[in-house]
Amino acid sequence: MAIKSTPIRVEKTYYGKFFVKRIYLTNTKKWIRICAKNKGMTSLFSIDLLNKRLEPIKGLKSKIKIEPKALAKMLKLMDNPSFVKRALKEDKTKIYSFLITASVKKTLFKVLKFGRRTNYYIDYFLTLLDSIFIIRYFSTQTIYWLKKKQAETSVEKSINDSLFQGQSEDDPAYIRYTNTINFIKQTVKGPFPAIIVSGPPGTSKTYLTRRTLHFSKLKPGSDYTIEKGAAMDLASFYSLIYNNRTKIIVLDDFDSPLQDPNCVNLLKSMTDSYKKKIVSFPQVSKSSGRSNSKPYNIPEKFEYKGKVIILTNIAIKSLDDSLLSRVPSIEIAYNAKDVLQNLKDLKDSIYPEVSSKIKMEVLNYLVTLYENNNNIKLNFRSFQLCLDARLAMPNVWKPMTKTIVRY
Repeated sequence: MAIKSTPIRVEKTYYGKFFVKRIYLTNTKKWIRICAKNKGMTSLFSIDLLNKRLEPIKGLKSKIKIEPKALAKMLKLMDNPSFVKRALKEDKTKIYSFLITASVKKTLFKVLKFGRRTNYYIDYFLTLLDSIFIIRYFSTQTIYWLKKKQAETSVEKSINDSLFQGQSEDDPAYIRYTNTINFIKQTVKGPFPAIIVSGPPGTSKTYLTRRTLHFSKLKPGSDYTIEKGAAMDLASFYSLIYNNRTKIIVLDDFDSPLQDPNCVNLLKSMTDSYKKKIVSFPQVSKSSGRSNSKPYNIPEKFEYKGKVIILTNIAIKSLDDSLLSRVPSIEIAYNAKDVLQNLKDLKDSIYPEVSSKIKMEVLNYLVTLYENNNNIKLNFRSFQLCLDARLAMPNVWKPMTKTIVRY
């Protein structure tokens, strides 16, 4: 029987065998792949459970070396997943074995016949292997979920509590940000499906968003999630939308995805003017360098009931016009003089863990630097770095401050 083979492309060469195990009680099939570090398959690397698209969904890396004879017996249970429909017949006594490597184009194929007793042991072994996969998978998923939940709830809450300690929602120090805060509020509580807040790094986009969510009595994790989107690919973005389809999603540093037409199309479907918004995974070219495969456990389309706040360093004029027609946008931009005035107004509210005396000392020095050079690079983030320098190196913090603001 002639079999056509295509080499597997991997960064590092591993050797693998595949097999299909049929569960007779439920009439379902399991695809399992065993990988080794050498062609002789004597140095086991991993055992992986694959989905119907032959994508790994569960895996165990081997930390011990299996005896060659024991491994050889196990490898006799292999099958070729590319020819499952043809190879796996109703005859339960046949298992097809198939070997393919990243470096060798030839295929090794043979048919092995087993008696009923042997099939019984095979089923027993594979059922045990399935149990190991299931236990490992769910324990890993549980640990991951608990860590993610902790990051979204207790950690986020502690960050907000420290940032906004001693503040009130109508604090007069934030009056200059009223327009930005009102736009965010209209997204959080009002009719806007989304908002785009644009501006250079260090202009308090994330801080103002956090503050508005905090004083709107929204709980991190249950009501909203904040995700860094700088390097988010299409599949990750689609998963994020689905997993938070009823929440407010804050996309922080969302720059690269806004340059990806497929991610922009997802945002358009999330912000449609229809009462019901249907999001579907876009059909994309496989030649793209990004991850384009839809996650196997997420539907092709679903109803989106949440809202989205997009924070980006990209200027509004450079964004997609059709997206801007759906979403209100606001741009934050301050020069060094504006930042100094803002810092003076907010000195009692921001960085509550630092004494007012030290904050004023750093701020007065920055004013002196600005008077001598109006081109210093100053924003809220660089001010925090100057404070850190003052606290950590009180004897040499001034030269460090000059470097930070590019004096």
